[in-house]
Amino acid sequence: MTSTHGINATYTTGCRCAECTAAHTAYMADYRSRKKSELTAELASAPCTGDGTTTCRCPQCRARITLLQADHYRIQRDAKQLVEDEQWELPVKIKDTKLEVYEPMWVINSFVELGSVGMLVGPPSSAKSFLALDWTLCITHGQPWQGYEVPEAMNVIYIASEGSAGIAKRVKVWHQENGLLPNNRADFYQGAVHLKQPSLIDQLCREIKQSAVGLVVIDTLARSIPGMSENDSGEMGLIIENLYRLRDAYEPNGTSVICLHHTGKDQSLGARGTSRFLADVDFAYQVSRASDAEPFIMACRKQKDDEVPPPFAYTLRRVDLRGKPGISSCVIEPEDMPSRNLGVASLSKTKRAILDTLVNGGMTARALVTATGFSRGGIYTAVTELDQDGLVQGDGQQPETYAITPEGHNRVNPPF
Repeated sequence: MTSTHGINATYTTGCRCAECTAAHTAYMADYRSRKKSELTAELASAPCTGDGTTTCRCPQCRARITLLQADHYRIQRDAKQLVEDEQWELPVKIKDTKLEVYEPMWVINSFVELGSVGMLVGPPSSAKSFLALDWTLCITHGQPWQGYEVPEAMNVIYIASEGSAGIAKRVKVWHQENGLLPNNRADFYQGAVHLKQPSLIDQLCREIKQSAVGLVVIDTLARSIPGMSENDSGEMGLIIENLYRLRDAYEPNGTSVICLHHTGKDQSLGARGTSRFLADVDFAYQVSRASDAEPFIMACRKQKDDEVPPPFAYTLRRVDLRGKPGISSCVIEPEDMPSRNLGVASLSKTKRAILDTLVNGGMTARALVTATGFSRGGIYTAVTELDQDGLVQGDGQQPETYAITPEGHNRVNPPF
């Protein structure tokens, strides 16, 4: 049987002569062209699933995803260029003989120092915004916050990028419950200020300087960094640098800056995203709640240069706004600290496993990795935080052996 050359069928049976190879190449080019036309027609007629993600193949959603990806790459490129173009200068140099120790100046005694940058983190629906608003309005009126002195009334900028529609009734209910009238010291921005944009940071710095602002509240960080990754240490480093620019906008003592942020799935690890959030700020508070029947607990996770303040327990009390039927909001109501909660976030599985293991005797971190089966990084992070929270204690030797403390025993086996 004689084979016909110059067609694709002969190429598929094994012939690799020049004529058959050329025929196969032409066939595949035509095949790809036809499939591309079919896919284009399919996408053009595809219904929208409504989820706006890569799982939807409609033209609108696919175009939106393409634009988001392009914006993300542009942000990374612009951030890198900003660092390269910045005109850096050395900070002020002081001889050791000229160094002076100053008493700290407070916005709220023991909790928020003037000229510092900090974070208030917690899971969604943990009343972080109500707590931040309570701080804000106490500061604008120079009124003590929960028994802690506010040394002087200050101007405050509150950037309400989340829940801005409800700010008005929250402010009015707070004044109603405290028997005070607004005094024109608080400015509320009804929307997000993009912290990645140098022009917006410059505008905000000018506003802080002109109005002699003592505190800036950013609610929330996530809404203020659109298109950026919270897990990207480089990108978040630029954001943190901009927060310190806001701090330094008003001289001589600086402005305090507080960012509200969410915790991740494991609340014991603190703020969602890169570890720079905790490492690079001056103070950090975390809100947690053991159950719906118990109050919220705000505990200090970091206070760089001062004594750590005690945890604060609170709930929300709903209040009707006078003269406005059907309109109400909530105010902070202090509560007694529950004995079950020691003022730290709920224990993660890793921390619980460490405490359960140390009940039987002291161990090094390396031994805990073997005994619990958790990852080395997870164990080392968890045991360090347990040590900071006073639930375990190291012996100071190398390698360090950790033992459970009485507080740790009570956390594993509460005495009630």
